Amino acid sequence: MNDLILYLGMTIAGYALGARMRRSGMRASWVSGMLGAVIMLVVFAMGLRIGANQDVVSNLNLIGLYALITVLSALLFTIVGLALLRRALKLDRHGILADSESLESTLRQPQAIPADDGSAAGIDPATIRIVCSVAAGVAIGWACSTFAHVPFETLNGYAGVAIRVGLCVLLVLIGLDLGLEGTVIRNIRNAGLRVLAVPFVTVAATLAALAVCSIFLPLSLRECLAIGAGFGWYSLAPGIIMDQGYITAGAVSFMHNILRELLSIITIPLVARHVGYIESTGLAGAAAMDVCLPVVEQSTNGITTVYAFVSGVVLSVLVPVLVPLFI
Repeated sequence: MNDLILYLGMTIAGYALGARMRRSGMRASWVSGMLGAVIMLVVFAMGLRIGANQDVVSNLNLIGLYALITVLSALLFTIVGLALLRRALKLDRHGILADSESLESTLRQPQAIPADDGSAAGIDPATIRIVCSVAAGVAIGWACSTFAHVPFETLNGYAGVAIRVGLCVLLVLIGLDLGLEGTVIRNIRNAGLRVLAVPFVTVAATLAALAVCSIFLPLSLRECLAIGAGFGWYSLAPGIIMDQGYITAGAVSFMHNILRELLSIITIPLVARHVGYIESTGLAGAAAMDVCLPVVEQSTNGITTVYAFVSGVVLSVLVPVLVPLFI
């Protein structure tokens, strides 16, 4: 609970500062660059912690298998859950009310859809940098433990401090960025209450899938729920889990969340084409508001893009709440 208060406090403090800077007309173009640097530090420290733990390194193949099982389960449950939601809301497969065209025209307005300055569908370069950072951390941690014989407790202690400090700075910067943007609440209000059902069904479906996985995998229910509650945010959720001393679960969480984003890039167009537009919005989890948003936009329509963006925002807010709550 103390960690939950800490993480929420950091985010709220950052948001308040960002909102004040926005009202004063101040700009902070350095925020995005600093965010990237802090993320690299956090995931490097996570990799260092993984590499220094010989038990985890010797079981990386199993960890990858656990991550694949959990992410495929989460995606399947999410598709089914959102399909049931779409039918309950009486939406057609394109996410439009059968007897309403006004909602579509309203949600097609450009101010409700955030501009994207990245490339179209594809693997984001930031994802590649993240993977390289964690791989470098694993390699250095393993080398220090194996060849330099640095005790695990020493490496784990340094990595733990780096993760804790990095997470706090990261959450302040995220809150600052949201406060400077100042559009989160307006976007949700413009989309309407119906849109909020999508992220909450995604949460329920993902957690149900991970609860089922806990029956078959050598991970506790708490660990599985914390893994699922990352919702694709691989730079935050694994750090919170590792900060509590769950190294194996943290490693599974990192791979799970990386896979959720990468597989979503591949499956969003397929699900949108063969199942339904609304069903595609929850696949990426938190990444639906940024990295995977261009994929949704290209594969669906204006209404669905807003559904995806709002879902990503809500899930991003819930990650620092649910992960420490479960773990």
